[in-house]
Amino acid sequence: MSMAEVRSLWLRHANKAVTSPVVAQLAGQLPAWLHGSLYRNGSGIKEVGPDRYNHLFDGLACVHKFHIDGPAGRVTYQNRFLDSDHYRANMAANRIEASEFGTLGRQDLCRSLFGRLMSIYQDMRGPDRSMSDNCAVNVGYFGSHLYAMTETNRIWKLNDDDLAAEKQVDLSKVVSVDMATAHPHVTADGTIYNIGSSFSGGKRPSVNFIEFPANASPGCSVAESGRIVGSLPHRWPLEPSYFHSFGITENYFVFVQQPLVIQVKKIPLLKLKKKPFIDAIAAKPEQETWIRLVNKRTGEVHPTTFTADTFYAFHHVNSFEQDGNVVMDICGVLPGKQNVMEKVSVRCLVTDQEEPEDPMLRFVLPLHVKPGDPNRNQVTLEGSPATAHVRGDGTVHCAPQTLTPSEYRSVDLPRINYAFNGKPYRFAYACRFVGAGLNSERLLKLDVASGQVATWSDPCWSPSEPVFVAAPGADAEDAGLLLASLLHVEDPRRASLLVLDATNMGELARAEVRTDATLAKDFHGLFAASGATVHAY
Repeated sequence: MSMAEVRSLWLRHANKAVTSPVVAQLAGQLPAWLHGSLYRNGSGIKEVGPDRYNHLFDGLACVHKFHIDGPAGRVTYQNRFLDSDHYRANMAANRIEASEFGTLGRQDLCRSLFGRLMSIYQDMRGPDRSMSDNCAVNVGYFGSHLYAMTETNRIWKLNDDDLAAEKQVDLSKVVSVDMATAHPHVTADGTIYNIGSSFSGGKRPSVNFIEFPANASPGCSVAESGRIVGSLPHRWPLEPSYFHSFGITENYFVFVQQPLVIQVKKIPLLKLKKKPFIDAIAAKPEQETWIRLVNKRTGEVHPTTFTADTFYAFHHVNSFEQDGNVVMDICGVLPGKQNVMEKVSVRCLVTDQEEPEDPMLRFVLPLHVKPGDPNRNQVTLEGSPATAHVRGDGTVHCAPQTLTPSEYRSVDLPRINYAFNGKPYRFAYACRFVGAGLNSERLLKLDVASGQVATWSDPCWSPSEPVFVAAPGADAEDAGLLLASLLHVEDPRRASLLVLDATNMGELARAEVRTDATLAKDFHGLFAASGATVHAY
């Protein structure tokens, strides 16, 4: 049976945690310099008592850890369910009590009409404090502390030894945001940048760009020391664009205003109609996608609005400045029969939905537009097939270069050598997805200059997002390792740590664990090297 025919592995339910480290059986040899932990996070618990979640984004968070001791040739595995407010409420009731993105909890289903009306009134007075703290998307460091993150205003500080939840931070009490991404950027000195959407509190709805300093304010953690360094008005004030990530260059934040919107006016009515949050998200396929640039230092919005034929996106690959252009590489999602959010609903993952069409795209955005001939290509990047043309309304319409070969129809979960984040680079690493279940079938290395692809696959195993780890003293961009977690296609109790040579995608080692628990797939994570002070996202 091919991976495309396998029932979606994304729907595997984690039936219990593996809190005590399990020693893995090692095949191959770990590099002696590899010492640290690969942390992963994802949607683990898919059902509680008689109830089952409706959307992949809803499952309760499970944080995973492979601790790697290269000098000793030893790997251990453990995981833990995030002890969030929503987790505790659900476990106490033995049912889905708290609402998530695509699933309405029993507390909202059973609330009286009067209670729902009072909840609407409270929502109109300010930010919705009932936003989920089920931080199941990513993990990352703010200073020396590890946090689990999602796309609301809440993050959870974790103990990086045993993965226990220690403290919840409400970002809306730090800066003016109601929702924030789980994909921050970190610079070499430890400064962290993120973006969040603000659409309440009486101020003009906007996307706010946040800076968290490397050193925390007195009495605060780094995560509690953020400040707004720039803002961008929402394209549609009462329908802010959904976003999952953003790009960053030496001088700019790169933000995609896609025609996938949150219909803010609908949110209070959802509770009255007993509908989940996802019902407030709508696609506008007749609208173009916009790309905007915001100066990192001044907060000024670049005067040019860049447009493109409609595409959607979850993950930026990398962005950089070259020859008077900003180059933006992104995993695009092309319009199809299903709404981009519906494609990862449980209903679609178990039915015969259309084969995905999600190529990696390169847009080239000219920083200094010369008005005049609309037929003149404004792109000044040598050798680039991407184009940009000025239109009568002053916008610049951009046509991208497709970076992935045609046989790789759906590519996502991209990573790079993070030392090249925001800089010209050559190699991207990602997963290829196949079938209606969107199973990750192989890992690939893409040379964005030549288009050449090298891959790794094993029909018995499904890989996670690959994480690049640079070799000590490496000069070449791809001199290092790729780390990924693997789930066994048939046996849900087996998982592995995969170690590849990033130069040729050859397998160096695999550390397999067999547990008495069912293991679920993860979304994102990072490698934290022992002794390092700054950890790349």
